[in-house]
Amino acid sequence: MAILGRGLGALSADSLYVTYLAEFGYPGFIFIIVLICAFIMKGIKSLESLSDPRTVVLTKGIIVFDLAFALMNLRGPISILFRETLISGFGTAY
Repeated sequence: MAILGRGLGALSADSLYVTYLAEFGYPGFIFIIVLICAFIMKGIKSLESLSDPRTVVLTKGIIVFDLAFALMNLRGPISILFRETLISGFGTAY
């Protein structure tokens, strides 16, 4: 990625997964997938050993955030396909 994420060399892909695949290849893509899955699995496994209700609620909130983060970053390729379908199928999208 470019310095501070802007300027020359910055890839402006809509999807985090596509960005990692384009900039770091398959190792970077696999790394980000494994990292996100590890956060989610660690949160789910830690729920079994928690006894304080406040900690359980906080852990569930973090798990939901991780799942939302993982799903929201899928939107790049899906929105591009949807936009192309609108343009080719119905004339103009705007």
